[in-house]
Amino acid sequence: MDEHWQKKYQYQTKTPRYIECQKDGPIIHSSQKFVSKQEIGISNSVLEKLLVEMSERRDREYLIVAVRPDGIDVFKEVRRLVEQKNIDIGFEPIDEGWRLKLKDLPSRMSNETPI
Repeated sequence: MDEHWQKKYQYQTKTPRYIECQKDGPIIHSSQKFVSKQEIGISNSVLEKLLVEMSERRDREYLIVAVRPDGIDVFKEVRRLVEQKNIDIGFEPIDEGWRLKLKDLPSRMSNETPI
């Protein structure tokens, strides 16, 4: 199996976690918590707590980031932190006016540590 298909299969066996990057900061989906741009690198921020949790589950979870046109700088900061923790990441550019709607996440999420 070539590297492309190995990576694709790996993501299919992991559970995604979602955040949305916009100009003033990311939104953590599942909890709908907002992190201001100034809080992104702070060790006790909601984002940092999520990334620490995900780094402990990196073999079972990965991060999907929806990126608004005005959220590219925020995305770059988030991606830097995610890569430092060796968490798998995917991203999708989305239009400014597009409303992000996620289906109910698997029951595993009910065991998720509140952030």
